Amino acid sequence: MDDLIRTQVMLLPTQKQAVDEMGLFWDVSMSEVIRRAVDNYTQKFQQKQAAKRALAERLAGSWANSPNWKGVNGSAYQRQIRREKGI
Repeated sequence: MDDLIRTQVMLLPTQKQAVDEMGLFWDVSMSEVIRRAVDNYTQKFQQKQAAKRALAERLAGSWANSPNWKGVNGSAYQRQIRREKGI
């Protein structure tokens, strides 16, 4: 536990009560309850980020492989559209 950083967290009364109840239920300190909650939240956040990254990688280049875009130069098409819109 030497590598822990002491910090202060402001909780709503209902949150503090819930943390205290979880601590009693699991027989751990309030700090341990909060560490577990942060670990859980971090894990879920990382899973969501990984899923978004996987989706982006799966979709990257999908238009280029589409039958509608076979033989079409995407950069040239984009320049043409911009010229037509006056951009």
